[in-house]
Amino acid sequence: MGEVENINSTFSLIFNEEAQNAVLGHLLLDQKFFIQCLGKIYPNYFNNSKNAIIYSSQLELFKKKHDFPTLNDVLNYYDVYNNKQIPYGDFKSQFEKCIDCKLSNKLDTLREKMTAWMQAMVFKKHGVNAINLYNSGRVGEALELMTKIDKERREISFEDTSRIIFGDFEDYLKKSEENIKNALPTGLKLLDKALLEGSENGGLLRGNTTIVMAPTDSGKTSTLITMACHNVLTEHPVLFMTHEGVPEDIKLQTLCCMMSLIEIKNKSNRFPNGLDRLAIYELKETAEGRKKIKYATDLLDQFLEYRPYNKPGMTIEDVEPEILRAQDSRAALNNGKGFDLLVSDYPAKLSTRMASHGHMPWHIVKQVVYDYYVQLAISNKFHSLLAIQTNREGYKTNKGHGSGGQRLLTPDDVADSYNVTQLANNIISVNRDDKSMLNNLMTLLVCKSKNSKTGKAIVCRTNFGCRVTHTEELGSTCYDNSDSMRNLVNSLLDINEIKMDGTPVDESIKQAFKENII
Repeated sequence: MGEVENINSTFSLIFNEEAQNAVLGHLLLDQKFFIQCLGKIYPNYFNNSKNAIIYSSQLELFKKKHDFPTLNDVLNYYDVYNNKQIPYGDFKSQFEKCIDCKLSNKLDTLREKMTAWMQAMVFKKHGVNAINLYNSGRVGEALELMTKIDKERREISFEDTSRIIFGDFEDYLKKSEENIKNALPTGLKLLDKALLEGSENGGLLRGNTTIVMAPTDSGKTSTLITMACHNVLTEHPVLFMTHEGVPEDIKLQTLCCMMSLIEIKNKSNRFPNGLDRLAIYELKETAEGRKKIKYATDLLDQFLEYRPYNKPGMTIEDVEPEILRAQDSRAALNNGKGFDLLVSDYPAKLSTRMASHGHMPWHIVKQVVYDYYVQLAISNKFHSLLAIQTNREGYKTNKGHGSGGQRLLTPDDVADSYNVTQLANNIISVNRDDKSMLNNLMTLLVCKSKNSKTGKAIVCRTNFGCRVTHTEELGSTCYDNSDSMRNLVNSLLDINEIKMDGTPVDESIKQAFKENII
């Protein structure tokens, strides 16, 4: 019997001993998984030398038989050709332990972790060579090698992407229920329920894509920042990318939003409605204030990774590797778990290399770019939260001067490419005319949802000075209508709450609105 193959002595499976035993148990019992692992998993990757010998025996027998060996084949083969590496009794005892561990560790879960681990190993294996080429001035060769590394990484997968079966409905329905239960929050329960029927904790499903649409300067970035910060507060890792604006300004806006949400949720007496940048400047002058700032920044550093990408001639092909590298880095440091939410502000700033010769219409360019994010969400099992701008008519409509009268914005108002909205699972329009701005109000219309009915309008109180567009504590209400209620939004909010001046709402007013509006 030959020596255990040593491809790279620094490689090992990142799992604990029980999980490694389970991986070997699946290798021994599952022919499809065994074939998937050929050329990817080597005996020396197992920390336990007995596991390495068992897997080595299976591989040698496979080479001799040209067929998947049975459990008895492997046991008998070692009994005859063991070369006294370990006693047969020890071999059989460890063999049976691996089979037992396989029963309590599902292959689907292990596959996902192994894919993330192996993809990270590709960089570990080849990255030093690329760095050495770069340091020696061979930049072109270094770039070529990194391109090959990225291609190899993408092609590696232990997950079963073959034919889908329907007979496993019990397992599938259980996973579906768990996915809904663990959906990511938007920051408003009314919005969560409008996006996802049966929502318990959130409205954004992993693997899905949501597009926030709004006219210029009406709150796209602030809405994305607010949703990102709500996820940070619930400890969901967020990758935040911007392609416009000054990064230092967006960094300060994010800090304002984060600190404001903390103060609002804690019912702070000093900052009951949040902190603007001037308040943060004041806080940093005191020890107690710096303690508050550090608490917020520690949360952001732990659960939000901000990567601005502002360059001339930006393409989605340039940005995609940045996203994948960030995802791989996060997974490598967190036992294979990457980001839950990708926020991009905003993809329409990107082009595609396919349009480099100038023969591709701009609306098709946008469709290609946004489709990348849709596919990234599916393949990486995070939620893509994207922004898009309305056309000029949408801007007029938002201000109340459009030809369509008083109505909320819909996908028809998207600039350049209506096809983009067909790609997303959810579309949310941001509606905020001049009067709403003065009254710190905003209406979010769920224009599209593949997981619930559409047409739900959520009216919420805002504090844009603190970069907070919505949170439960500021108040919100909803109605089923795409007509604008801009003249009634204060009263709509007052139906379910006290008035903003603290006085109770008259019962006759409540009843009138319930009968005639809601």
